[in-house]
Amino acid sequence: MGLALFSGSAYGQIVDDTTRSVYGPTTTRYHFESSLKDNQLTWHFVDTTLLDVHRFNFVDRSGYLYQDLGIIGTAIRPIFFQLPETIGATTGINVFDHYFFSPSEIRYYDTKSPHIKLDIVFAGNGRSTTNVLFTRNVNPNVNIGFHYRRLGIDKQIGATAVRGDRRVLSNSYEFFGSAKSRNDRYKLLANFSRIKHFVFESGGIDTELFSQGAFPSIYSEEALPWLSNAESVELRRNSHVYQQFELKPALQIYHSFDWFLQVNDFIHLQLSQAGSYFDNFFVNNDSTEERQEMSYIQNEAGVKGELGGLFYRAYLKRKDIDFTYKYRDSLDISFPTNFAENYFGFSARYNFDSTMQVGGSGEFLDNGNFKLRGTLQTPIFTGGIESAKYEPSFIQKAYFGNHDAWNNSRGDSAFTAPSAIRIFGESSFRIGKLHLQPKLALTQLSNHIHFRDTIPVQAKDNLQMVSPSLGLRYTFLKRFHLDGEATYTLTTTKDSIDYFPVPELMLSGKLYYFKAFSEQLELAVGFDMNWKSGYVPFNYYPVLQQYYAQASITKVRLPYAFSADFFLDVRMNRGKIFFKLINLRQMATGEGFMTAPFYVGQRNVFDFGFNWIFFD
Repeated sequence: MGLALFSGSAYGQIVDDTTRSVYGPTTTRYHFESSLKDNQLTWHFVDTTLLDVHRFNFVDRSGYLYQDLGIIGTAIRPIFFQLPETIGATTGINVFDHYFFSPSEIRYYDTKSPHIKLDIVFAGNGRSTTNVLFTRNVNPNVNIGFHYRRLGIDKQIGATAVRGDRRVLSNSYEFFGSAKSRNDRYKLLANFSRIKHFVFESGGIDTELFSQGAFPSIYSEEALPWLSNAESVELRRNSHVYQQFELKPALQIYHSFDWFLQVNDFIHLQLSQAGSYFDNFFVNNDSTEERQEMSYIQNEAGVKGELGGLFYRAYLKRKDIDFTYKYRDSLDISFPTNFAENYFGFSARYNFDSTMQVGGSGEFLDNGNFKLRGTLQTPIFTGGIESAKYEPSFIQKAYFGNHDAWNNSRGDSAFTAPSAIRIFGESSFRIGKLHLQPKLALTQLSNHIHFRDTIPVQAKDNLQMVSPSLGLRYTFLKRFHLDGEATYTLTTTKDSIDYFPVPELMLSGKLYYFKAFSEQLELAVGFDMNWKSGYVPFNYYPVLQQYYAQASITKVRLPYAFSADFFLDVRMNRGKIFFKLINLRQMATGEGFMTAPFYVGQRNVFDFGFNWIFFD
């Protein structure tokens, strides 16, 4: 279509009668690809609120719904079960997913002027995060930009220097752009993302030293890690293009393209320093070097459109996959590692009016795997049902390395495809100044696969979980606010708690005082809190980069985990700053908490950060 398709007059700075720039948050907006793809284009404006600016790491921002290893940038997993996004082949290594700029998370802007966002945190104990975003309109129809993120996190245990002995070092970036024709019938979105994520693995605190009475507490600053020369590395990159053309409102065609690479390494060059951490040595006794690599090229093409209140979309997708790991030839596997997957999918919704909608979607793989979802939205209730049958990951099917080996791809030991069904619903209503949001989720897993003491196993029986929860927001004495959520989980089958352990009760909340002194000055001060009942959580095995359920003989049950942080957030015009004191429990009692067996949560430190946005 050529450059002429995107031509438009360059435009100078807009000013009002006093020559003051009128660019700002109300002239800068963005959308996600999904809203364009599903013909629900929703523009979001740049966030200028003070809400939760102090929650700068992923676990905090999620409302404590994820488990990590106590340090920013370490392996992360959801506490509650989530249906997989992919029903086909995967590596099975996803503990660093949330540090990568995936295509679904990338924002496409319409800025009218250059826009810069700086988000910098100088945290205690050598922890720092940096986010820099720049985007601008080339002309009214074309926008380009980039986003850079860096994590530099020092070790909490076993550091050999006061500063700079890193536990996590991560650099990620994305380039993105969007364009449309002057008649608005053709639209293009494109991005490129890359991350190199280093984690210097500790293996948790060395419990052998505690059995010898070396330290009075696992929370002691003199505690030492199991591993001192182990390193996990993930390289991931993706090139993505989405484009659509409207023949008429009832008929549009679209195409998307992805070129993806994921490489995971585990390296330990001095096994003699690891004590009894490793049980087996199948390749070398002195060093370990593991690698898994997966790449694919994916093309999706489809048609979509709107007929009255009905939206439809149907598509075909092909995914050409290449997978390998370092010692693949040591196993007699029965499945291909270089192959193509073919999908058919659909999506539909019907809007009865502006407050009531019913929708459904499905995707089917040529081997019988599927993903289905149905939703209902009314003024008083939102809910639905989703179900999936999905492929065991490569690492679950077969593996051979220096410390671990299995083959679940042949004979009676071959894994069958797991499946899951989830029913969910929520409502929302007010009673005076009290806003309540009850929720309910019922989950059943069949042929569920997980790692148990570092070996993948498949459940023979169905696993069932029921999770009611209640969210609330309450304002009292005009400026005091209480926001919280309580989630109770009941496992209705015997093996559920062993295959997918979750805390029986989890409470999270925020109690704070908020005051707006003017349009340019706001202040919030209060406490963030999270409490989990005692349970036997997933542990972590860095060689395979996997969380695993603990076997019955060696289970480590964690007592209740309670954390509380103090925060002070201030907004001054377009700038925000925060001060945060983490882990008041340890400051008061000397005792902290563990996020996984012998992985200590963040110790008591003071954090400071700022966020600043510019529009010219």
